[in-house]
Amino acid sequence: MVEIAQWYEARDMDFIFITDHNVVADVDETKGQGILVMPGAEVGLLWDEALGAELLCLGIDEIKRKGVHPQ
Repeated sequence: MVEIAQWYEARDMDFIFITDHNVVADVDETKGQGILVMPGAEVGLLWDEALGAELLCLGIDEIKRKGVHPQ
């Protein structure tokens, strides 16, 4: 994770979000870097109208449950 933060910092980025499918990334090891690294997750939806859709959630600490309604 530190290498990712350093790569973006070297390209003059001020912040990035690290996301994964239904998992909140642990970004603690990036503290102290010159770039702000924030967690997020791509949460799978349980919604018939959006088969296979995901909701991008930024700045969250945990996913309370997988497969949520977009509201």
